[in-house]
Amino acid sequence: MRALSGSPGHRLRRPLPDPLAHGSSAPVGDCGSPERAPGRGKIGAWGVCNFTRSWLEELLELGRPATNQIEIHPFLVQDQLYDACREWGIPLTAYSPLARGRVTGDRVLKEIGETHGKTAAQVALRWSLDRGRIVIPKSSGSEHLRENLDVFDFSLDDDELDRIDALDAGERIIDPSWMDFDR
Repeated sequence: MRALSGSPGHRLRRPLPDPLAHGSSAPVGDCGSPERAPGRGKIGAWGVCNFTRSWLEELLELGRPATNQIEIHPFLVQDQLYDACREWGIPLTAYSPLARGRVTGDRVLKEIGETHGKTAAQVALRWSLDRGRIVIPKSSGSEHLRENLDVFDFSLDDDELDRIDALDAGERIIDPSWMDFDR
């Protein structure tokens, strides 16, 4: 890991992961302090990805990101990070909300889905939405896209939400070896 000179991370006490060291082609620019950049017309809003609680605490000294995009699904709830982000006014965006398809085989999600006439995947997406998270599911085709969008005509009750919360096993589907997650 390294901090890039001129990047928002260069002012943090702990360096940020180097995206270029892991096969990423993410552009890195010189915008100085993230909070000042929007006023200079360079950035309308900015967000972060995979930031831990401790990284966010340091980042908040410079400014507040529009979102923190992290892996969240029924098998990896990340409540402590969610609570911290909610306290700081940082929305969470859940990537891999379907755990790369694993949710489709879960008995609890299927049972809840049958009650609502929905699939296990739709229940997992609704759970994230009902818990106040933004979801960005990946889809392999138009049928799944339509299914993923068909989650706004029902909601889950407290018992159903708690049953899904209980599936949390702290299990990452995406676990890059270079990332030092707060566990």
